[in-house]
Amino acid sequence: MGYDSDYLDSSDPGSYEDKSGESEVDDAKRYKASNNCYCPNTQLEDFYLDLRFDDLKSFKHELVQFSIRKGFAFQYVKNDGTRVREKCAAKGCKWLVFCSWCSGKKMHVLKKYIAEHSCLVGTSKNRRVTGKVIANRFFDVINGMPFIKPRHLKAMVRKELGVFISDKVCRNAKAIVLRKLKKQFKEDFLVLNSYVLELKEANPESTVTVVSKRQEGLQYPIFQRIYICLIPIREGFMAGCRNIIGLDGCFLKGLVKGMILMVVGRDGNNQMFPVAWAVVENETTESWVWFIQHLSSDLRLGDGLGWSTNKVDMLMHLDRMRGLKRGTSVVEDLLENWPIEGWCCAFFNDVLKCEVIDNNMCETFNGVILEARHKAIITMFEDIRQYCITRIVVKRENTGKWKSSCGPRICARIEKERAKSGKWQVE
Repeated sequence: MGYDSDYLDSSDPGSYEDKSGESEVDDAKRYKASNNCYCPNTQLEDFYLDLRFDDLKSFKHELVQFSIRKGFAFQYVKNDGTRVREKCAAKGCKWLVFCSWCSGKKMHVLKKYIAEHSCLVGTSKNRRVTGKVIANRFFDVINGMPFIKPRHLKAMVRKELGVFISDKVCRNAKAIVLRKLKKQFKEDFLVLNSYVLELKEANPESTVTVVSKRQEGLQYPIFQRIYICLIPIREGFMAGCRNIIGLDGCFLKGLVKGMILMVVGRDGNNQMFPVAWAVVENETTESWVWFIQHLSSDLRLGDGLGWSTNKVDMLMHLDRMRGLKRGTSVVEDLLENWPIEGWCCAFFNDVLKCEVIDNNMCETFNGVILEARHKAIITMFEDIRQYCITRIVVKRENTGKWKSSCGPRICARIEKERAKSGKWQVE
């Protein structure tokens, strides 16, 4: 008649139900149509008639996930380009589902479904749990631990999904994830210069330097190192942090090998304040000199006097150093060429106002960025940048709750020293 009916077409499976049999009573019931389109972002509790899929690939994917959740295995009875029929893999079980193309709805529609199992559901083996399924389900885990052993991955799958998988499936899953990561890592390096330009545009006067070199026969230059010091962090450090910094380096954990160098300061409350970071090919004298030259320019370090780089060397250790192999020449070089006020705590001037002689702040920052060090280079830099900026905002908001002009840690230290001085005796 030229209008859309609220009911299913009479030719569609499941459009009506007739329990009258040979009785004269009309018990036929016609079912209304509904927009039962499959949503991949919503977990499907159970299949039902007239459930519609855009393609059979979506139906097969959901069927695998459904079999894992319900703890049973299935096998294909019919599987071609227009229809898929599966049944429970257990012998004699009645469970069955059938999905095929419906020309009227222009979609694949679930036309037959027997939901009840006549077998004992709860199998621990499912051949549909392939490497691709594991890669999709445990992508973040494998990404964070690319060298995870098959036995550890098998234990995780057994605990979370309740199925046993082979070492081959684990290796296939890792290979799939690593291929995706390799592609992502390559794409990040291709747009690294664009990322640098975006950083400079969003943070004018920031120092972001990339070093690369060209080789014959290669279309793109080879990345060597990058240094980043954002202007808001630099200004915050110069305005309110102590003149003491710690330098450290740690390995990148992802597919690309290298080192991340960092410099961490201490704020007015004696807490961690990341200042700058860089990625270099190796931790060598050349890379450290390059990093410190940029850092010295940004922080205006000059000759370094009035600063501490956390060298835990005391005068009492010099004799021990001389006793080591070629230790005498090292000690003499240290004393002759490097002012003792710049590396020995006992000779620090009162500009520092900090007695710290360890590098624990850098080790703490290493732990903070541990997860980021597994990621592609731009993703890693963004994680570090967001952490540092968020930390500055949080710490700035916390200063509004201070009860004095000094931070809580400083007040606690002053109170501790005051209590100790109350027991002094003047002779």
